[in-house]
Amino acid sequence: MFTKGEWTFDKDSSGCRLIYTDKLDVFGNTMEICDTVGNSLDSEDLANAQLIAAAPDLCEALKHVELYFALVDPVACVPDHSTLSFIIARVLAKVEGK
Repeated sequence: MFTKGEWTFDKDSSGCRLIYTDKLDVFGNTMEICDTVGNSLDSEDLANAQLIAAAPDLCEALKHVELYFALVDPVACVPDHSTLSFIIARVLAKVEGK
């Protein structure tokens, strides 16, 4: 499973965008998740950093939607039944490494 905690991003001294969590490592430093390698002034680089930082929240939201379908409309949970259910199942499988 991925690193728990709030994921955020910022620029480092070289201008790369670092995505990190509020979870601390054994030395008391924030844990870096990854960095983007694009031009930090590039809007695409910023968008990539924002998307990566939002990943845990997006995953949690999808799990809530999946649970909603299971409780309200179990037939909708069958991945082939609706496009939304199929996409949710595919994304969650990707997140969970399945």
